[in-house]
Amino acid sequence: MRKIIVIAGTTATGKTETAIKLAKKINGEIISADSRQIYKGMDIGTNKPDASHLRQIKHHLIDIVEPNRYFSAGDFSSAAKEIIKDILAEHKTPIVVGGTGFYIKSLTEGLIESYKSDLLREKLIQSKNKYGINYLVKRLQRLDPQKASVIDLKNPVRVIRALEIRILSGRRFSDLISDTDKPEYQFLFFGLFMDRQKLYEKINKRVDCMIEKGLIEETKFLLEKYRHDSKIIFSTIGYKELSDYLSGRCDLDTAVEMIKKNTRNYAKKQITWFSKVKKIKWIDADDTPVTKILNYIRESGIIKNCD
Repeated sequence: MRKIIVIAGTTATGKTETAIKLAKKINGEIISADSRQIYKGMDIGTNKPDASHLRQIKHHLIDIVEPNRYFSAGDFSSAAKEIIKDILAEHKTPIVVGGTGFYIKSLTEGLIESYKSDLLREKLIQSKNKYGINYLVKRLQRLDPQKASVIDLKNPVRVIRALEIRILSGRRFSDLISDTDKPEYQFLFFGLFMDRQKLYEKINKRVDCMIEKGLIEETKFLLEKYRHDSKIIFSTIGYKELSDYLSGRCDLDTAVEMIKKNTRNYAKKQITWFSKVKKIKWIDADDTPVTKILNYIRESGIIKNCD
């Protein structure tokens, strides 16, 4: 079975830099598993790899979708699988890199994407608008309590999608997952971690750097281009806080502090998500992570002829 490397972890732990260095050593290409870097124009706010990074190693699934189009975990999984086939055909090693746990899960474990109905989804949206999200949450808890216990119940998209699958399939999500085909590849999971306080300090500094690079101007451009035609922009950390500033709902200092706070909270959620993935081999981001990953690869004989 062919081996695919996955490098996961929270925001600001240096995943991209680690992946680039590793790719140079093992003749690899990078597949981004970031649910925001997928979108065009959202560059500074999502901390996309810059031109120098992109010149060093080929990256995939960055800058491919307009922000007014939703790109689901199923879309990601389908696209990533095709790219993996192409990379392997060139006798290279795919390296999946990102912090979007649901994207990584969809690729490595599979999702039930065949159960879709625009009509049902619209009815569920109407129910949410009429009765509120709690109405749908209670319905999901009744129909599939296990699924309700692991998703973000404050996220209408997640709740509606879970109900859509449950109603159309007539089965609980866990039963559907257990029936999925065995994966085509063996995924080798590495996770980068960092001291919590140091991580938060790095996040704060990175936000300041984003502001200096032009995040306000980028936000203004996106808002003018898409106006109210993109829930993606208004739900993305950095852009949503600065849109409040640009509309006069808060001052700049408040917006920047909220970006820092919300990014730290997002990192906490990522830590919680990935801590449940037992197959991850955790590596200190400050302790030569590339060397440690290479040593593991050599010792286990996973990939031959790595430098």
